[in-house]
Amino acid sequence: MTKTTDRNLKYDIIRAVAIFFVVCGHSIGPVVDISNQQAAGFDWIKIYFTFTGAFVPVFVMLSGGLLLSRQETFSKVFKHRFKRVIIPFFFWSFIVYTSSFFYHGGHSFLQCLTGYTHDIFVGDVHEVYWFVYMILALYLVTPFLCTIVQSKEKNDIYLLLFIVAVLIAGKCFPRFIPLSWWHNQISTWLLFFVVGHYIANKLQYRSWFKVASIIGFIVLWAICCYLDIMHLEEGVYDLIRIMAFISVYCLFLAIAPQKCNPTVTNGVSCLSKYSYGIYLSHIMFIPFFVKLPVFKTIPLCVSPLCLAFCAVMTCLIILLILDKIGLGKISR
Repeated sequence: MTKTTDRNLKYDIIRAVAIFFVVCGHSIGPVVDISNQQAAGFDWIKIYFTFTGAFVPVFVMLSGGLLLSRQETFSKVFKHRFKRVIIPFFFWSFIVYTSSFFYHGGHSFLQCLTGYTHDIFVGDVHEVYWFVYMILALYLVTPFLCTIVQSKEKNDIYLLLFIVAVLIAGKCFPRFIPLSWWHNQISTWLLFFVVGHYIANKLQYRSWFKVASIIGFIVLWAICCYLDIMHLEEGVYDLIRIMAFISVYCLFLAIAPQKCNPTVTNGVSCLSKYSYGIYLSHIMFIPFFVKLPVFKTIPLCVSPLCLAFCAVMTCLIILLILDKIGLGKISR
C-alpha cells in the first residue's frame, strides 16, 4: 500500500500517452485503406507515421529508466518480468491468431493450433507483436546492464558511447554484415533502453533540462517534418529521427506533473496499468471500428485519432471486466 502513495504520476502519464499513440500508429493504415485514397499523396501521413513511431521507443526508454536503477537478477527476470509479459501474450495472441485463422477460411481447430504453435516460436503470430520478442530480449540482458551502469559512476556514459559508435559505424559501413546486423537488430533498442535510464536518473533533475527538452523537441521534430515532406529516404535521417524519438521522452519527463487531482490520477493510472493488455488486444478492434459508416464522414487527418480512441476505450473496458472477475494476469 505504501508504494501507491509514493507513485510518480509522471511515468504513468508517459505510459498512458504512449499506448494511445501506438494504437494510433496502427490505425493509420486501415484508415487510409478504407478511404480509397493513395497514402503517398499525403505528406501528413508520413509525419503521422514518424511521430506515432516514436512511442514504442518511448516505452523502451521508460523501461530502461525504471529497471536499470534497480537490483535486477536473472531469477527475478524469469520469475517476475517474463511471467508478466508471457502469460498475457499467450492468451491474446492465441485469440488474435484463432480469429484471423477462421476469418480467412481455416478448416479445423487442430490446424489452427498447429499453426499457432509454429508461428509463436518464429515470431509470426501478428506483425505488431515483434515488440514482445524485443522487450523479452532486453529483459534478458537487464541484469548484465544493471551491473555495468551501477558499478561505477560514469559506466552508463561509456556504455552509451560504445552503442552510439557501433550504431554510426553500422550506418557508415552498411555492407559489413556484422555491423549492419548489429545496427538493425540490437544497437538501436539497446540505445533507447540505456539512454532512458541515463536521462531519467541523471539528466531530468538538472536545472537546464526542461528548457533544453522543449527546444530540442521543437527543433528536431521540425527537421523530421521537413525531411518527411521532402520524401528523403530513411537512411538519410535515421540518426536525426532517433534523436527526435529521444526528445519525446525528454519532453514528457520535463513537463509531465508528478502529482495531479484524484480524478485525473485515477484515469491516467488505470490506462497505464492496462497499457500492455491494450497493446496486445487492440488489433482485434481496429478492423471492426474502421468499417463503421461514421468513419467515412470524419476528416481523414483526425480519423486515426478517433479510431485509436474507440479501440483503446473498448480494450480498457474488456480488460477491467477481466480483472474484476479474477483474470488480472491476462489483462495487464
